[in-house]
Amino acid sequence: MGLFPGWRAPEFPLVIAGRATTFHAWRREKWSVVLTRPADFTPASLRCGIASVDDNAVRLLGLCAPHTVPQGHVTAGAEFGGLHVVADPQRKIEKIWAGPQMELGPAEPPIEEHAAYLIAPSGHIRRTLSFLPGTQQDFTTVLRTLASFDAPLLLRDRELPYAA
Repeated sequence: MGLFPGWRAPEFPLVIAGRATTFHAWRREKWSVVLTRPADFTPASLRCGIASVDDNAVRLLGLCAPHTVPQGHVTAGAEFGGLHVVADPQRKIEKIWAGPQMELGPAEPPIEEHAAYLIAPSGHIRRTLSFLPGTQQDFTTVLRTLASFDAPLLLRDRELPYAA
C-alpha cells in the first residue's frame, strides 16, 4: 500500500556512523526526500541535484542499499551519486515505504510504482511523486517540486541545473 500526502512519514531505526537514531531524529525537522528506488534516477541527474541542495535545509535519503550492510545502517552510496541510502536486506523498510500498486486487470499482475516522498519539516508527507519502475528519471524534477514549496531557500544556487 502506498503512503499519501497528509500522512505522517513512517518511523524506522537508522544507524549512522555507528550511532543509533531514528528517521525523524535524523531529519531534524527539515524538508526531506525519500526515494524508494534511487537507481531509477540517472546518475547525472542525481549528481547535479545533490550538488544543488542546501544540506542545512534538506535531508536526502534513498532506500534499497547494498545488502552487505546491516539492517537500518545508512551508507553514502557511490553508485547513487553520493546519496545516503538505507540498508534493508530483509526489505522491512522498503515494504513500509513501497509505492502504490497499479491494478491492470485480472490477466496482469499489479505493477508497483516507485516513488519519491517529499516530507515537510513537521514530518508529514507533503507530496508523493510516483513513476513506473526501471525508467530513467530526472532527479531535478523531484527537487523542482520540492523547491516550489519553499523556494528558493532549499537550494544552494537558488536554481537547479539541468542534468545532461
